[in-house]
Amino acid sequence: GSSKNKLLHGEAVAIGMICESYLSHKINKLKKEELKEITNLILSNFKPYKINISTAARIIELMKHDKKNYNRTINFSLLSTIGTCEINKTADETLIIESLNYYSEQAKYFNL
Repeated sequence: GSSKNKLLHGEAVAIGMICESYLSHKINKLKKEELKEITNLILSNFKPYKINISTAARIIELMKHDKKNYNRTINFSLLSTIGTCEINKTADETLIIESLNYYSEQAKYFNL
């Protein structure tokens, strides 16, 4: 992509934190209020980034090569509550795409 759309490392981490918080809500029963609190805090401090379908597919391909993975499953560190984390939790690609869609929907409210 063009340099004006290039993500900084911190921005990519911020997007990942929102997506993992969404997965935490779906998989680890993180309360919806805590999901919203995390989402709003991060989006109010990092500029929103537009993620489209082709970007999502590329993100998932890259995630498959992350060092935290085992046997081609994509592993996450997920919250059960803010401050309590469980490692090596897995999510399927459908749920990962759902988390990216969640990020995109929430980012719309922050001048995307």
